[in-house]
Amino acid sequence: MDKSKDAGISFFEKYLTVWVVLVEVPVMLVLVKIANKTKGWFSADEAPANRPERN
Repeated sequence: MDKSKDAGISFFEKYLTVWVVLVEVPVMLVLVKIANKTKGWFSADEAPANRPERN
């Protein structure tokens, strides 16, 4: 059995798996922070028609 193949996963695939996680999480956190800071820009009265009202 050739262990250099590492179950068919290439170095590039391993690299992308780690890189995507390290980039995706901080980007999502920044987007959430922006959304939370700008939610005052929008009126709660203008909710879309297909969205259920909150009690």
